[in-house]
Amino acid sequence: MINAYSYDLSPEQLIQLPLLQQTTRPTIWHEWFKTHQIFHPKAYDGHRHELFSMLAVAAKQSMGMALIPQILINPELHNKKLVIASSKKLEGSHSYYLVHSSQESSPLIQKFIDWIQQELLLSFTKNDDRNIEA
Repeated sequence: MINAYSYDLSPEQLIQLPLLQQTTRPTIWHEWFKTHQIFHPKAYDGHRHELFSMLAVAAKQSMGMALIPQILINPELHNKKLVIASSKKLEGSHSYYLVHSSQESSPLIQKFIDWIQQELLLSFTKNDDRNIEA
């Protein structure tokens, strides 16, 4: 056990557990196992659910383990309804885009865009500093 709501199961233990699949990301378990060099003969098997919230409910009902962003299940982790089975993570390979109308944007939207750009710049600067220290 890592902490009150986190374990670090071995690859042998992980492949014994049933998988909960996300219908919108049908290859996510395969990607996760491949990233961590774990062979799972049934990485595409398991109950399928469309939403992270549905996966969380299924996991709480002991139907299997799911890949869910931790930020979406923090309450369930803290009240011990769910636990993290492995400390291994899947780094995001998907991009998110800030989009808005092509018409003239409001000052509020422009303020939000400016803030996002500033946060990204700060994030990149912090990452560069970490790389220099390493």
